Amino acid sequence: MYSAYDLKSPYELGGVHKDVSRPYNPPQPAVPSRALVEDDLLEQISQLKQEKEGLKEYGERATKELRRYQLAYPAPPGSDEGENGPLPPWATNMQMLSPLLVAYDERVRELEQVLERRDKDASDLSASLSKVAAENEQVASELRQKTELLEKVYADMSANGVESFQEALQTERKEAAELLRLSQEQHDLLTRQNTLLKEQVEATQTSLRFLTDRLAVETARADSSTEGRREAETRLTELEEQSAAAQRQLLAVTAEVAQLDAERQRLEREIGKAREDTRKAATTAQEASRRLQRAAEEFTAEKARLQSDVASLSRALRDAEAKADLMDADARDAVARLTASEAKRAAAEQTAEANLQQMRLLERQILQAKADTETIRGEAETATRRAEDAAIERDRATALAKLAERRAEKAGDDAAAELRSLQESHSRERTQLAGSLSADLSRLQDRLAAAERAQAEAEAQVAGFERQRASAVRDLERAAQSYEGTISRLQRQIEEAEEELKAQRETQSATSRDAAQLRQALADATAARVEMQSRHRGEITALKEELSLSQQTSAHLSEQKKSLLVQLDAARRAAASLSGGRGGGDDDDV
Repeated sequence: MYSAYDLKSPYELGGVHKDVSRPYNPPQPAVPSRALVEDDLLEQISQLKQEKEGLKEYGERATKELRRYQLAYPAPPGSDEGENGPLPPWATNMQMLSPLLVAYDERVRELEQVLERRDKDASDLSASLSKVAAENEQVASELRQKTELLEKVYADMSANGVESFQEALQTERKEAAELLRLSQEQHDLLTRQNTLLKEQVEATQTSLRFLTDRLAVETARADSSTEGRREAETRLTELEEQSAAAQRQLLAVTAEVAQLDAERQRLEREIGKAREDTRKAATTAQEASRRLQRAAEEFTAEKARLQSDVASLSRALRDAEAKADLMDADARDAVARLTASEAKRAAAEQTAEANLQQMRLLERQILQAKADTETIRGEAETATRRAEDAAIERDRATALAKLAERRAEKAGDDAAAELRSLQESHSRERTQLAGSLSADLSRLQDRLAAAERAQAEAEAQVAGFERQRASAVRDLERAAQSYEGTISRLQRQIEEAEEELKAQRETQSATSRDAAQLRQALADATAARVEMQSRHRGEITALKEELSLSQQTSAHLSEQKKSLLVQLDAARRAAASLSGGRGGGDDDDV
């Protein structure tokens, strides 16, 4: 019995690429030969197929193990309550569920990492195959070209002699000189950016001239000696190598041209960005102008509102002064009423002293005095109550009259004190109102001055923004003109370089077609291999079934054999018992 943790991956079982911590780098062929490369690729494909089979077996074993666990530990039967019933205790115990969930998560992460590594290895192998195929095609193309060139040179030498060979060499030299001139022109365009490239091209130029001179000398000696001709061929090979080096330099120049194209695009992006910045600056200036206009309008509205507030405060001040005058008049009326009340009180005292029978009249007079006292905010209420008490206590008229006199005097003093306090409070309120109005007026004037200063500052800022925007527009126009000149110059250079690269692109397209054919052939071979493997797996499955049937048949035959052996033993025992009953002669017969 083994658990899920005893399962081993194909890497642990002895796979080809065990170290999965780094990407799989297939071996590169030492010799760029088509046969060796194809053998190496086939070997890598077989290794990958083995690893794939190992992974498949590992998945099958994991599936079997999972099924075994499912059979050994089936799901608990559903309760009568259905899905809404209570969960079992272990389903809510995190101490029991946590290890299982952690193990599941770790296993899932491991399988995901294995799949990612397999995908990365497959992509790396595909890229390596494409690269090797392209290099192989390039080497084969170069060999074919050199072979054709040598065969042409030999044919010219055999047909036309040394003079035609010299002419061919002169043509080759002129072509090399023309190629060198083109390279020199491209090099002059990129001299300021790459000094090292200039030195390499100059060294190549010097070497080519030296080899050309040596080749001319050796060509003159070619008709005198076969050895000289061989040496000339060697020099021709070296010249071809130098030409290949010059082509590589041309490729480097092409890369520099591509860099110039990228620089041109970057400059175009910068110009577009600068134009966008100019547009944004203009928009910002317009927005600032609109904000300034809105601020001026708000300032005008605030100024009008403040002026209206000042006018309303002035009106309120005048109204307050009028109210204060009215209050003074009311106070004077109250004093007059108080004097009249005192006169009435004196008359009431004389009436009380003269005749006690006139108390009712005195009571009415006191009630009238109370009504008059209530009109000045109840200042004589105490005296009225005292007068009412004097009217009620008629048997004590004299004492009540004296008491009423004293209380009337006290009420008059209280009314006078209250009148004075009222006048003082009115004067204080008037003073406070005047002070608050003055403070509000001063604050409004300060706010008006601050708003005027803010308007002046905003106008100055808008003028500065306008000057900055005009300067930025001029700078951007100058930069755009310089960038356009640079871009036009770079475009001319790129067009010249594109004309030279057109032939190379055609060669690259042919190489790409050959590589596509090779990849298609490789894909067809892979599909056939997969189909063959699937067919083999089907055959293996059939054989396994036949083997199982054979094992069952063998087991059945073994059981029959055992039963026959039992019967044979029984027959032998029966024969032995019979032989014991007959005697020795019978034993011989038996």
